[in-house]
Amino acid sequence: MTELLDTIKANGGCIYLLSNAQRTFTENELHMLGLTPYFDGICISSDEECSKPDSHYFEILFDRYGLKKEESVMVGNDYLSDIGGAADFGIDSVYIHQSISPEIKGELRSNFTVMDGDVHKITQYFFA
Repeated sequence: MTELLDTIKANGGCIYLLSNAQRTFTENELHMLGLTPYFDGICISSDEECSKPDSHYFEILFDRYGLKKEESVMVGNDYLSDIGGAADFGIDSVYIHQSISPEIKGELRSNFTVMDGDVHKITQYFFA
């Protein structure tokens, strides 16, 4: 994963975290894995009292960091929370299926899909 994050950063990209989690767990995990420095901004649902797929949660991130929809892409492993939320909010998305991903029971509304969990394939979307 860090190789992917390094590639995004090296190509001028910014990385933001929009997480449906508790700060106490997420913050410790990010520090322990050495991922905190990669993020240009972090929003955690326990702080905001809302969560994905709620468009308001996406608005909080975009307003706080001055993001533009046309310059943004949501990368996620949940077809409803991440991908459905991004589609409803009006931004592109990349779906990556992982062992922890919920079963897809409806329409997968992503612009790019990686079904084998290989995060390196995400670069095909960003740098093709």
